[in-house]
Amino acid sequence: MESRSSVSKINNLEYEVLQLLKEDSRLSASEISEKLGVSRVTISRIISSLKEKGIKFTVEFYEEGEFTAFIVAKTCFSSECYNLIEGGYMNIVRSNNLEEIHKSLSNVQKDSVFVSYGKKGLKISPKLVCDYCGGEINEKPIKLKIGNKIYYACCNTCYTLLKKKKSK
Repeated sequence: MESRSSVSKINNLEYEVLQLLKEDSRLSASEISEKLGVSRVTISRIISSLKEKGIKFTVEFYEEGEFTAFIVAKTCFSSECYNLIEGGYMNIVRSNNLEEIHKSLSNVQKDSVFVSYGKKGLKISPKLVCDYCGGEINEKPIKLKIGNKIYYACCNTCYTLLKKKKSK
């Protein structure tokens, strides 16, 4: 039985290109060619050659922190889940890496996803405030729609005053 090796030799110039990309993976072929003193076409060919040899270019992220995904969906599927006024749920999924977040979202029908990266333990406490008085709304809000915008009021008094203010 014939054995195939996936090991490929790379030349010195290919090695130098890899080292530059290791330092800054966002370098363009033009920037690399300028740093190494060769043409941009040569760098493009080297990058193609490296890809053909099976060498993958990735970005590694080692900072200590946490990814937080905010997912709007029709169902509540996470341990941090909040009802949305317009229907549906805001699910919050936290992880130290994006692969875990991707796995947890793979079987979920979602309307939108936003992922942020920040310090561990960042707590989000969504609350709705009255667009007239600024007070927190704990009960079901009273909605006022003007054009494409929806305003929220905490009580009938704020609703009436908000309606007067916005109709001017």
